[in-house]
Amino acid sequence: MVSPQAVEVLRNELPVEQEILYLSGEVKTGLVLVDIVNGFCTVGSGNLFLCLCLFVDDGNVAVWLVWELSDFFVFGVVMFVGLLISVCVLFGAFIVLDDIKFMLSISKQAPQAPDKQIAGMVDESVKLAREFCQRNWPIYALLDSHHPDVPEPLIRLTWLENEPNVTLRCKDCIDGFLGSLEKDGSNVFVNWVKANKIKSILVVGICTDICVLDFVCSALSARNRGLLSPLEDVVVYSHGCATFDLPIQVARNIKGALAHPQDLMHHIGLYMAKGRGAKVVSEVSFDI
Repeated sequence: MVSPQAVEVLRNELPVEQEILYLSGEVKTGLVLVDIVNGFCTVGSGNLFLCLCLFVDDGNVAVWLVWELSDFFVFGVVMFVGLLISVCVLFGAFIVLDDIKFMLSISKQAPQAPDKQIAGMVDESVKLAREFCQRNWPIYALLDSHHPDVPEPLIRLTWLENEPNVTLRCKDCIDGFLGSLEKDGSNVFVNWVKANKIKSILVVGICTDICVLDFVCSALSARNRGLLSPLEDVVVYSHGCATFDLPIQVARNIKGALAHPQDLMHHIGLYMAKGRGAKVVSEVSFDI
């Protein structure tokens, strides 16, 4: 676990100066919601993953398997794994059983316990969405999907589906800008910007350093190349973004996994976005 002191040192060495964003309607602003879906944000929700690890005496992973499951198949897969281990032992696949450690876990993509950063992000995003809808300002909502053409349901934002000012886009990749490409080469997000004559976008969502950052960087590059006229500003609301936590003690036991300390990576995501040319704000204020 990264200590709060270490995070504070990073913030001092790599500061992210944040502004206050005032929205009055004089500058046409659109709200972009990135992956605020049930599978990422609701405690205990999302697709099930079963992880099997067999460790030898030096701590290295001998066998590592991960399945993405539906609830219906959990029991069957657990029974299959038990049978697999029994067969391995029966046929002498593992000679010295005392040197083997077995770990079987079933987990989900969303947080397993209430998460303050993610809950705060959802609260702020819902508030912004309601403010934008009351003013009939444009909203672009990206919906992550883990199966083709099956978007994850929005968390606390399902009412957006019936709002005339909202464009929903199911994406099948991390980068929402690329995920907005159509087969004919057109881009739904680009068309949304142009049709609404948007000069500034306010971006919120999850994960700060992954899907949000990728989208922000692509949008900035497209703006710089003149592909998003009349867009001028890309703004990231820090309290409207969040990321996940994967402690090093867990990551080191999962093949290919990288430790992902939440507060640290959230800050790095904001720092990288600002370095690429985005504005980062700590407060959003609406003129009455």
